[in-house]
Amino acid sequence: MQHKVQLTVIPNVLDQNENCHIETDNVLDSLYDYFEGQFPDNSRLYHGSVSTKTDVTPVAGDIVNSMEQLRELEGDIFCVVYPQFFLFGLTGVFGSLLKVLLLGLLSYLLRPKPPVERNTGDQSPNNGLSERVNKARPNERVPDIYGEVRAVPDLIAKPYFRFEANQEVEYSYMCVGRGEFRIQDIKDDQTPIEDIAAVSVEVYGPYESPNKTGKTIQQSIGRAIDERVWSAVKSNAVNGQILRAPDATLIEGNEDIAFNGPDQIVTNNQDINFESYFAVGDTITIANSQTGLNTGEGSKDLDGTYEIFQVFNNNIVLINPGLINSEWNGTFNTDYSDADLSSDTEKWVGPFTVKSPWIVLANYIAVNGMYKDDGEEQSVITVEIETEMKQVNYEGQEILGTKQTTRRFIEGSDVLQNSRSESSFHTLTGNTSVENAKDKLWEVRARRITPTFDEKDTRFVDEVQWRDLYGLEYVENQTFGDVTTIMVRTPATAGALAVKQRKLNCLAWRKIPSRIPGTHYSFTNYNETNSDATLIIRHIALDPTLGNMQESDLDYDSMFTASSLNRTYFGTNQCVFFNHTFDNKDLSAEEMIIAVANSMFSTPYRQGSQLKLNFEQKTDMSKLLFNHRNKIPGSEVRNIRFGTSDNHDGVEFDWTDTSDGATETYQIPYDGSASNPKKIEIVGITSEIQAHMHAWREWQKIQYQNVAVEFDSTAEAAILTLNDRILIADNTRPDTNDGNIVSQNGVTLELSQPFVPDSGEDYTIFIQHFDGSVESLDVGAVNDATHVTVGSPPRLPLVLDADRYARTTYQIVKNSRVRPSAFLVKEIDPKDSYVVSMQATNYDDRFYAHDTDFLTGFFDEISDDTIIFIENWEDLDCPSGQWRLYENPGGFDSTVAFEIQNNIVGIGPAAQGVKHGELDGTNAIWVDLTTNPANTYSISLFYSPRPAVSQLDNQIDIYWDGSLVHTMATDGTNNTETVWETIELSFDAPSSSTTRLKFQSIQGDGVGGLLDDIKVTQIGLKPTYLRSNGDRIFQPDGVSIYRQPA
Repeated sequence: MQHKVQLTVIPNVLDQNENCHIETDNVLDSLYDYFEGQFPDNSRLYHGSVSTKTDVTPVAGDIVNSMEQLRELEGDIFCVVYPQFFLFGLTGVFGSLLKVLLLGLLSYLLRPKPPVERNTGDQSPNNGLSERVNKARPNERVPDIYGEVRAVPDLIAKPYFRFEANQEVEYSYMCVGRGEFRIQDIKDDQTPIEDIAAVSVEVYGPYESPNKTGKTIQQSIGRAIDERVWSAVKSNAVNGQILRAPDATLIEGNEDIAFNGPDQIVTNNQDINFESYFAVGDTITIANSQTGLNTGEGSKDLDGTYEIFQVFNNNIVLINPGLINSEWNGTFNTDYSDADLSSDTEKWVGPFTVKSPWIVLANYIAVNGMYKDDGEEQSVITVEIETEMKQVNYEGQEILGTKQTTRRFIEGSDVLQNSRSESSFHTLTGNTSVENAKDKLWEVRARRITPTFDEKDTRFVDEVQWRDLYGLEYVENQTFGDVTTIMVRTPATAGALAVKQRKLNCLAWRKIPSRIPGTHYSFTNYNETNSDATLIIRHIALDPTLGNMQESDLDYDSMFTASSLNRTYFGTNQCVFFNHTFDNKDLSAEEMIIAVANSMFSTPYRQGSQLKLNFEQKTDMSKLLFNHRNKIPGSEVRNIRFGTSDNHDGVEFDWTDTSDGATETYQIPYDGSASNPKKIEIVGITSEIQAHMHAWREWQKIQYQNVAVEFDSTAEAAILTLNDRILIADNTRPDTNDGNIVSQNGVTLELSQPFVPDSGEDYTIFIQHFDGSVESLDVGAVNDATHVTVGSPPRLPLVLDADRYARTTYQIVKNSRVRPSAFLVKEIDPKDSYVVSMQATNYDDRFYAHDTDFLTGFFDEISDDTIIFIENWEDLDCPSGQWRLYENPGGFDSTVAFEIQNNIVGIGPAAQGVKHGELDGTNAIWVDLTTNPANTYSISLFYSPRPAVSQLDNQIDIYWDGSLVHTMATDGTNNTETVWETIELSFDAPSSSTTRLKFQSIQGDGVGGLLDDIKVTQIGLKPTYLRSNGDRIFQPDGVSIYRQPA
């Protein structure tokens, strides 16, 4: 139903006398009649008042519904016909403003400053400046490693010890980080794992673990580790208690037992150890104690049976002996006497309680060895130990039928006098499931079964201590999710004991999907090692546990353009690499993306729903001009600084050397003479070149960034990103006219104050609406001193009534021709949908003066080490326990078929992975390498003699460019399995571009030496100005890019 409306047609906004007022019940028919069937394209309809918010012009895409809604309107309707120059203002200026407003509503800029992401909580040792040790980090973030880092894995299961063949062995299980990794160069502190005898390491990829049935081991070093993951809980109550012989009941005094009132028994005999005879809680009987006091006055008779409170090596403390024998009362010291001490208490140690165990592990040790010596020869003795376990309730009462015992023997030696040991590793019966075992209490106690040894003129060394007690809880997990883990078995050899704390570390290189060469934006559906910052940002964004974005949320054009610009601009790939561990659980995905982008000199932002990157570089192009038209009048403030920021006189830029995880410091000036340097760290920087570029940019900005400006802008500023170059005119002293809007007639406004324009000048009117927002409109015409016509309708209805508190105010500003200067955006803070607070600092080409250092030859003598060949025998199909022949084995050519072996019985494990090769007969393998005469090349490999084979049979000669350069020949006659040696050689390349590396066996009887993990590396070129012996020498531009002397 059409309602009565008052229709006002304004055919000419410059002449209100032409306005036509029509009362009608059909707006569409009236408009059709007025315009004679030709509704102008430059016309708009408004309901109630003329403003953008009240625009009811039918929408082209929804014309039917729009017109039906128009029929239902009541009250005033205005039809405004705009002239062509106003139409330009509407579709150009206003249209652009409308577009900007929409972008402002849709854009969310990643505005926080790039974080220096040093976790101040329980950080991963990967990021530690000291104490880079393996440790547990409960309730902390699983390390998110990106790129390649020197990783120190976290302990995810408490290490435990057990004795195997009289050797202490530690088992530990660690987590490298989330995802899949290439693991290399595993060390304990600075020592390669291969150089520590008998240490075993197994690396498990995501969704694999030692617990998994049919597990797949990604990489192994040393013998196989046949152990699952346990949750070990150690009892602190067991700490080296002596297990006494069952007949160790009597000490016969020989003027070596004395008594100190009111409660102590003491001895001065170094051969008597009370702890070998008595324990806390035992009863002790004293006989023949009649003796005098050491004062010479009186005597004491202290015979009786008492309870022991404490036992030490040469001292026993009793519990209130004066209640049994009053002779103990008082303070006194007796003479040493022939008193006898005895006890008929069973010689159990314990019980001690463990909770929820699946296995009870008890470790026993004879620290001083186990043997007897009659003065002529040393002989073997053996001591038997019994461990008893029984389940109890929470009141400590035994649950009948649960008692279990084990017996173990500590066997001595007729040669060695070092410690001997044994463990009781007992799976408790009655635990039918993990849930069934949960919260059960078990009491564990131990005793020595073997009586005291006693032979005339013979010395016995047989003291046994109970060193450790563990409850091993069953871990049901078959795997531990999308993480890479490491199981380590470490025997207590001399090499392993030299490491005071566990410092297992490795080079860990995260594998993520990579861009497929030659495609637009296609990516591998498998993982590859990659340090490219753009691919890392993509991975973080798409990770469901981090960014949780979709492919459509990423603007690949923007992202990869930033990466491409970076490579071209700096002339090297080094400045797009990122290598770092995120370990802070409070760090968001957006903060991670900011950190990664910052390392590659870029700023991330969202426009609409898409993530984009903006690369900062020297440029003559500015994105926006800010002047009186889009700055809120009176909001601009400028500050000018003289001198450097905070009086800094240099820069100390920290970065990380991936090879050893050490933090390096890049100094400007080079000689470290700065007294107040600015200290800077940008995470993920692991390249000297990348550090150089960042440090110099920071130093140049310290020197030349000296003007700061703040102002409020109209909403178009919302399309900017941090570090965008913009132009800003200085409007700190504008000529203005202001007041209230008195009335509105279409796009003609009545002003409260007279306004007389200067001849030939253009003006802009800023209107502040009732909601506090500000918009700018072109002044199209000045009708008289109090009336102006604007180029487009206001966005909101104007508040004109004099009794209203928030009346619409205005300010008119002359379009003065102030020369704008270049600035860089530093902060963007939308106050609302229409006003944006801006902060910027001056732009100067000198900020980027050193960006071309790589292109102009500053780093001509720098290049990285590059692996140019690595054998890939691990990829060959050779099952465990078997050997197979291959014509072209893993990148090599061969004279005849070459034998690959996989853990063959009688030969043993590989040095790396599970497969190695045997070069036998007179066979040879070789590879032709592309080389550069300017470079040096290193060859690294593992060599082992074949077990039970002579030195000549095991000989392998190495040839480089046709010349014999090294011979490997070790006798394996007495070996029972592989014994790997690390071989490292280096050679200059010949003048030709191709060099042959050949391995030749010389004995033709079907057996030969073993090879593994053959790699050839092109050694990177180093700067000619490298300091020597820790002393600095002058370097170009006065910059130091190498680590400081220790």
